[in-house]
Amino acid sequence: MTENEATTRYKVVFNDEQQYSIWPAERVNPSGWHDEGTSGSKSECLDRIEVVWTDMRPLSLRIAMGQQHS
Repeated sequence: MTENEATTRYKVVFNDEQQYSIWPAERVNPSGWHDEGTSGSKSECLDRIEVVWTDMRPLSLRIAMGQQHS
């Protein structure tokens, strides 16, 4: 972990395909990405993603397969 990573606050973001990522908390989200509600250290945000992102398939694929999960 770099010194910058250790001091940067991150937030969990997700897109319309229900894919998750982290983004520096002070930056505006990239187009198409929304705040999930969790912020903290990089490891805290990655831990949250591990809990909530249990199906890596994009939402459109899950719908096409008839297996939509919230």
